[in-house]
Amino acid sequence: MGCKFYNIYSLGEKIINSHQYELKQRNFHDKRLLLNWKYIFGNKSNEIQPCKITFNGIDKNGLTKKILYISTKNRQFASEFMFHKKQLLTDLNQYFGTEKSFFKDIKLNIINNSK
Repeated sequence: MGCKFYNIYSLGEKIINSHQYELKQRNFHDKRLLLNWKYIFGNKSNEIQPCKITFNGIDKNGLTKKILYISTKNRQFASEFMFHKKQLLTDLNQYFGTEKSFFKDIKLNIINNSK
């Protein structure tokens, strides 16, 4: 997956301006994920950043199932990701609740630093 590694905090500050089109392309219609990234993921927020959201159908209760794609430059975190994944997913769904949709999965992409 070709995901750029942005400075998530500056990206969150610029949402209203020039990044609007790109965010819609990546399905970040709800800006709260970007603006509250550190609050949602705590100390793990420094190791990961969002790439895109995909929609994966509707469950039996009529809720939209979403998948969050994240990236990291930290290979150690990537190797430990499976241990953190369940908690990350729980934190994400607790923050957004289940009003209309929920996150079904989180998938990780490792960004190669050797450029």
